[in-house]
Amino acid sequence: MKLRPKMGLILGGTIAALVFCSYLIARYYVVTGFERLEYHESQQDVERALGAFATEFREIRTILITRNEACELRSPDLCSYISLGPSSPRRGLR
Repeated sequence: MKLRPKMGLILGGTIAALVFCSYLIARYYVVTGFERLEYHESQQDVERALGAFATEFREIRTILITRNEACELRSPDLCSYISLGPSSPRRGLR
């Protein structure tokens, strides 16, 4: 085999090997980087959602406590009707 085809094969093989190695290295770093990014973003999303739920539960609890206190000041009999519900066998209309 003459020198020119040998040089072409060696040069082509070297370039192909470098491109393939560069692809593998870049893919590894990109994939692990995206995995880390997704993990941290999902963790922040869960923390935000838990914070929002906690805020909502606090607000609902405050509203219920305020409603119960106001109800007991006005009419304790009405409060027992409201807390038991209209379908209760003890109180309410059927």
